[in-house]
Amino acid sequence: MTLSASIIICTYNRHELLAEALASLAVQTASDDSFEIIVVDNNSTDRTRAVVEDAAAGQSNVRYIMEPEPGLSAARDAGYMSARSDWVVYLDDDIKAAPNLVERFQEVIEAHAFDCVGGLCLPWYRYGRPRWLHDRYVINEVDPGIGTGELKSEYAKGAMIAFRKSILEELGGFREPHGRSLGMHQRTLAYGEETRIQVEMRKRGYVIGFDRELQVEHLVHKDRLHAGFFIRMRFAKGRDYWDTFGLTPTWPLILRRAPFVFMKPLARLPRALARLVTQREYRPTNLWLDVMYPAATLVGQMHGGVRIRMSRKAPEAP
Repeated sequence: MTLSASIIICTYNRHELLAEALASLAVQTASDDSFEIIVVDNNSTDRTRAVVEDAAAGQSNVRYIMEPEPGLSAARDAGYMSARSDWVVYLDDDIKAAPNLVERFQEVIEAHAFDCVGGLCLPWYRYGRPRWLHDRYVINEVDPGIGTGELKSEYAKGAMIAFRKSILEELGGFREPHGRSLGMHQRTLAYGEETRIQVEMRKRGYVIGFDRELQVEHLVHKDRLHAGFFIRMRFAKGRDYWDTFGLTPTWPLILRRAPFVFMKPLARLPRALARLVTQREYRPTNLWLDVMYPAATLVGQMHGGVRIRMSRKAPEAP
């Protein structure tokens, strides 16, 4: 049987979570011979390899590869270059796939002319849930109300995203040609590499799709139970903004953001205060996050822009 999909899971030192992800893929409604699972070990020092070997002992479509170069981009590139299918489906190592995920994916690519397709990532509150932590902070940002269709301006999210392998080959994969790294780097927060690929795809006329029935549960880690994480996340997304969208930061563009660091939170404050008074589930932490989100993003953009400008002035190594 021709493989319909190569499921790629890139992982680093999270063997217990990886085992649960693989267990969810072991009970798919699609037949094992219709897809393969490739686990890319990004130089882990825990039991990652043993977990994959245990899974492979009971499931012949599971493969293990090692990618010693650190960083999610390098691991994702190693995954698609090892894939035997025309489609590669990237799943995070901290997800649980719906039992019909692969079968539904097969139906979607058969029925729609998508070149990339994302799905719905639902929160998995394994470690509990503070009362202020609403789903909107952790669920993927694509509006699930669209059902199945083309994304005209939004982007599919990385916890569950599929690409035609030929397009990744055409675009040169996930590694950044200028040397700055998008994507997670071991424990370093970084974002935007799969968005950067989709930006380039749109420029070339490729179709990016979404299907809300392609579902995974995505773990809400312990650090995400603290509000400060979401401010750091917004800062990191802002910092990586220029490279994600292929933009050149100029000093006027960078400095133009400075006054809005103060203006945007002030503009949001009245509505947030009203919600605090009128909505029981809206708490002071929600007010703080909603007011400070744009400031964190803008400060991140300024930081990222300055970093890029300064790096271009650095002398070349001999």
